[in-house]
Order: sequence, then C-alpha cells, then structure tokens
Amino acid sequence: MDFSKINQVQAIIGTITHNEATLASELSDPINNIPIMSLTSFASKPQLSSPKLPHFIQVGDDINLNMQCIASIVGKFKWKKVTVMYELNNDDFSSDPGILLSLSYSLKLIGSEIDNHLAFPSLSSLSNPKSTIENELNKLKKETNRVFLIVHSSLELANMLFEKAKQIGLMEKGSVWIIPNEVSGLLDSVNSSVIFNMQGVIGFKTHFMEMNEGLRKFKFKFQRKFALDYPQEDNIIPSIFAFQAYDATKAIFEAANKSSSHGKFILDKEFSKKGQLLHSPIFNIINVIGKSYREMAFWSPKLGFSKNIVSDNYDDDDSDGIFDTVYWPGDMKSIPKGHNKEERNLTIAIPSKGAFSQFVNVEYDHSKNVTSINGFSIKVFEAAVRRLPYVLNYNFSPFSGSYDEMVDQVYNKTLDAAVGDTSIVAYR
Repeated sequence: MDFSKINQVQAIIGTITHNEATLASELSDPINNIPIMSLTSFASKPQLSSPKLPHFIQVGDDINLNMQCIASIVGKFKWKKVTVMYELNNDDFSSDPGILLSLSYSLKLIGSEIDNHLAFPSLSSLSNPKSTIENELNKLKKETNRVFLIVHSSLELANMLFEKAKQIGLMEKGSVWIIPNEVSGLLDSVNSSVIFNMQGVIGFKTHFMEMNEGLRKFKFKFQRKFALDYPQEDNIIPSIFAFQAYDATKAIFEAANKSSSHGKFILDKEFSKKGQLLHSPIFNIINVIGKSYREMAFWSPKLGFSKNIVSDNYDDDDSDGIFDTVYWPGDMKSIPKGHNKEERNLTIAIPSKGAFSQFVNVEYDHSKNVTSINGFSIKVFEAAVRRLPYVLNYNFSPFSGSYDEMVDQVYNKTLDAAVGDTSIVAYR
C-alpha cells in the first residue's frame, strides 16, 4: 500500500483474495486504480465482484467446478453419505456460504448427502494445531461415515490432517479421502513423509497443457535453476501455480509495454481472457501411491470422466474401467463401503407359492434337504446385485403368506426386501 501511494506500483500479482483486496482499497485509494491479478480461485460470478475493484481479476479455477468434480468422484463410487472438511481462512471460501451449498446440491444430484461437517480455524489462530486436529478427528472416528472430503485446505493443514489420521487409524481399510486442487497441485513439491501419510488418497488437479514456446522455455529455465538451488530435491517440475504466476506476470509485462508514457494501463476483456489461457475446465484425477501419485483419468464439467483427451472429443464409453485399479488406504484394492457399520445378511423374501413359476420358482428336495430358487425375477435381482460397487450379503427366505402380507413385512422392516412377481397397486 505504501508503494501504491507514491505511484511506484503499476500492477499487483499474488495470492490476494477478494476480501483482502477490498480491505486494501478502503485503506488506500490509489489501489482502486491499480490492476490486481489474483492467482486464487474465484467463488462467485465475475459480475458479482465489488464495483470498488474494477481491475481485480482472479485467474484460478471456478471453485464451483471443484465442488462438481468432488461430487462426480463420490457419484462414481456411489457413496451415499460424506464428511466434509475445510479450513476457515480470510478468503472467498470462508466468506461465501454458496460454495458449500454448491457442493451439497452437486451431491444431491448424484444421490449423496453431507453427513458431517468439520471446519478448522486458521492454523495461525490455534495455540496447538496438532492437538486440535487430533481431537476433532477422534470425534469423527466415533461416527460411522468413512468418506472424507477435504474441500478447502492449505498444504500445511492437509499435512497435519493426514499425519494425525494415520496415527489414530483413519487411514486404514474402509476409509476414503479426497483432496482438493490446492493440495493435489503441490504434491510434486512435498517430501516423502507427506506422501507416505497420504497413501491411497484420491485427488484432482488442474490439467495444464504447454501451449506455446514461451511456457516451454519457462519450464526449462525453472527446472534448471531449481535443480541448481535445491540439488537435494527429486521433484523439479513446476506446479500449475508456478505456470499461473508466470502467465500472469508475462501478461502484465506485455500490457505495461503497450501502456501510455505515464505507465498506466487497464486490464480489459482481452487481458482477462489472457489470464485464463492456462485454464481449460479440465482436471486430472490422481491416486497417491508409492513414492508419488499416478494420473488415472481426466474430468470436465461438460463431459465427465475420460481416459484420454484428444482435442475436445471423447468416446461415449471412454470412462469404462478407469477406476478399476485404484489403491485405497490400507493397501486395499476393492472399493470401500464408505462406512464402518456392522455387516449383516439382508433377508430377501420370495413368494414360495408364486402365481407364475416363470418369475419365481421354489423347489424343495427333501431327500437332500436343499431348496432350489430360480426364475426370471431372481435372475434380474442377482444381475442387479452384481452391478453394485460393493458386496451385498443376503439370504433368500421363501415366504408362505400372501403377497399383501409379504409387502407389509417389508414395510414394517421385518423383512429387508422382497423379490418376485409382485404387482404394484395403489393400496400397497
């Protein structure tokens, strides 16, 4: 702000939130006329931005797309309930309740809902953040839900979360963890202990395409300098956030060169689009495994999941099998149920004396003490069960009463379900 008052600032680039920029503009009038290029994600539509900040542009992803991507992952595995975690910082996420409403709505569309909320205050406001995190996770451990969505977090909080989650047993078989773009995008720069604590985690990160020679040169120079400055580091690939910073800086520089002799310039619509050049609405879906992570698929709000990207064309069946080899927490390869409820066999009633034997046929072999159950309705039920992403334990129980009595016992929960040639009529 001090520099802005003496006309030494032509533009501002950084992880400046809309709230912070608004506060700065109230304390310093010159900031209202300085272009601000924020590398943060935006939580509201551009036209809803404060009129006091006509030159404020956010070049991150739309947070609502992040929420849609998370919900799509949940829907792919058909988890019915989730636990949502987020960090409350001085940013757009904390001040905009519409973001969590967006997630809730997206989950509702795929048949899921939020079971628990866990909001962490800013780490800087906690005297003992690790103890606070451990206490909150122990509370969650007493709940039955095991699908944990970290929808907004700093890398520092995420590190502590997974360290404590592993210590108290929330990274064992049956648990599901999904991390957001701002954490996944930095996994190339974390040490091995962080990766070790995140084994089996699913995440998504902004898909980046090197579109011009300038960006390729930047990547080469970045890797060369980083390797010289930090020879002990294995990962020297710049993150999407480094590319965002480079693109924003380059765009500001080009605009400054075209400015008037007084050095003043305005971020017009063309410049705004330029700030979005790095961003296609596409995410890489990743799975943390071993010493790093592997990219499994792509996701876009328009076309969903896909194995490959060839321009903008996807095959209709391109998403089949892309999640067949996910490694889950606890070195588990089968899809977690998403809860730790005690398993029991469902009792499925079938009419023992059905009206049509083609649909349900029950035969008793008294000599072998064996009951044989078959028919079209049985085959349809068994085919549906095979399509479930989890194991469903059940027993068929021949029911000798009337169809009405069988339906009544399903209604009053004496029976879990019924399969057969049961007509759907008004009084049932």
